Amino acid sequence: MARVTQIKNNKAVVWAEALTQFLFWKKAQGISEQTRKDYDQHVRLLFKRYSDSFETMDNLKNNLFEYLGQDNIKPCTYNNRLVYLRTFLNWCVEQEMIDSNPIKSMKKRKDEGRVVNIEQDVLIKLLAVESVKYIV
Repeated sequence: MARVTQIKNNKAVVWAEALTQFLFWKKAQGISEQTRKDYDQHVRLLFKRYSDSFETMDNLKNNLFEYLGQDNIKPCTYNNRLVYLRTFLNWCVEQEMIDSNPIKSMKKRKDEGRVVNIEQDVLIKLLAVESVKYIV
C-alpha cells in the first residue's frame, strides 16, 4: 500500500492574489507604508505590461528578462525593479506558487554616480569650514 506524504497544490496561481498575500506577509514583518507601496507598484507594473507572466515559467522568465533589459533604463531604476521583484518571486518560490525564481542570481548594476555643480564661492567656504575642523 502506497503512502502519500505530500500533495502539491496544482491550482493556477493568480498574481494579484499572490501579491496581496505577499504584502500582508511583509506588513506582518513591519515594513513601512512606503515600502509596501513600492512593492505593490513594481510588481503591478510588471504584470500590467506582461499579464501572461504567471501562466508558465517560460513566460515568467522571458517577460522578466525583457522587462529588466529595457533600453535606456537607469541603474537605479533597474536595481529597484530587481530588488522588489526578486523578493516577491523568492517568496512565491517559498510558498510553492512557482518552481523557481528566474532572476534569483541577477546582480545589481553599478551606478556611475552623478556630477554636482557647486559655485566656486560656496566650494571655498566649504573647504574653509573643513580646514577649521582639522586645525582645532
